[in-house]
Amino acid sequence: MITGSFRSEHREFQEMARELALLQAHNRAFRPGDSQATYLLISEAAMVLMTLERWLRIILRTDATDDDTLPTLLEAATSDRLRLLVLPYGGRQEAIDSIGRIRNSILHSNFEQAAVQARLPHHRDWFREQLAGEVEQLGRLLDHFIEQIDSQTGLPHARLRFVTAREPVPIPWVTTGTELYGLVTSRECRAYLRSLVVALLETRMPSRAWRRLPEFLGL
Repeated sequence: MITGSFRSEHREFQEMARELALLQAHNRAFRPGDSQATYLLISEAAMVLMTLERWLRIILRTDATDDDTLPTLLEAATSDRLRLLVLPYGGRQEAIDSIGRIRNSILHSNFEQAAVQARLPHHRDWFREQLAGEVEQLGRLLDHFIEQIDSQTGLPHARLRFVTAREPVPIPWVTTGTELYGLVTSRECRAYLRSLVVALLETRMPSRAWRRLPEFLGL
C-alpha cells in the first residue's frame, strides 16, 4: 500500500468494495434454473448503495454534510462548481432522480412504490423483472465513478497532454496480494486500453506513451 495516498487513507472503502465484490461474484455464479436458496440479491442491492454513497462522501470531503443523501451527494459531485464526476447517461437531473428512486425503494423497503414506478401490477413482479437489472445498473455506475478518480490524489484524472480522446485514462483501484483495493472490471481494462490506443494513434508518439505505461498502471 502506498503510504499517504488517498486510497490508503480510506481503508473502510476498501473493505466495503471487497464485500461488494464478494456478493457480486456469488450472485453472478447463478444460472437460470438454479435454486435461489442462497441468492443474495437484496444484500447486494443494499451494499452497492452503501458503497456508492460512501464513495461520494469521501471524494466530496467537506462538501458533503450530515444531512446529505445519495441524490444530493450526486448533485454536488456532478455540479458545475465541483465537476468531480460525470454521469454516464441521460440528462443530469433525470439520471439523479432515477437513481434516487431506486435508492429510496430499496433502502426504505418500499417495493410497492417501486412496482408502481415501474408500472407493474405487484411488487412480486418488480422483484422478478426489475430488481436484478437495477442492482446491475448501480454496480456499473459505481465502477464508472471509481474510474474517474485518481486513487493517489482523490481528484478527477487530469487528462494527459498528448491524449485528445474524450475519456481520461482510468487508473483503477487495484488488487494487491490478498487485499482488494477497489473494483477492477473488464470494462475498466477496456477503457484504459482504448484510451492508450487513442494516445498512440493520435499523437504518433508511441515511445513516449509506452514510457508512461508503468505510471498509468500504478507500478
